[in-house]
Amino acid sequence: ADGTVGAWTATTGLSAGRQAATAVADTGGLFVCGGWNGTANLSAVEVAPLSASGTVVTALGGWAAMSSFATLRVNHASVAHRGSLYVLGGFGSTYLDDVQLAAIGANGTLGPWAATASFPTPRRGHTSVAHDGFLYLLGGLGAGGLLADAQVAAINADGTLGPWAATTSFPTPRQEHTSLVHNGSLYVLGGRA
Repeated sequence: ADGTVGAWTATTGLSAGRQAATAVADTGGLFVCGGWNGTANLSAVEVAPLSASGTVVTALGGWAAMSSFATLRVNHASVAHRGSLYVLGGFGSTYLDDVQLAAIGANGTLGPWAATASFPTPRRGHTSVAHDGFLYLLGGLGAGGLLADAQVAAINADGTLGPWAATTSFPTPRQEHTSLVHNGSLYVLGGRA
């Protein structure tokens, strides 16, 4: 209640190590998407059911492989919103500008992946958040250098995206930052300039 963090405890680990991946939580569980396993970029998605206390429920099988999205990638962004999982951009063999989405079932399974509206300026090291029926894409590194832009797309009832449009940029271009929405405010924190 006072904002302090309790003791850290270990829960069931991933089936294999990875870095530069993304993780999101939804009522279906905890999802880990893409990344690098020390040898190759990944397009694999794993999901684990969570208990009310936040631990991985091993009685339900722990981590399970789900359908992979198209194009191996690292330094991408992922968002879970209203029953859909989104994977945005990143770096495969080049900078990416695609957005892929899959429906999240109540038991954590994923439907087939499908492409939706791509964003302008391929990039990696960006962030993305969803709020009030809109998906936001923030900063990152493109082929032309660091970005400070904020792009927004409406989320349609079926989870697909409307066209992307630029909105107010933030003051300092950056990559590998983090972002979040809380009480109607959008925050961009840290990163590398």
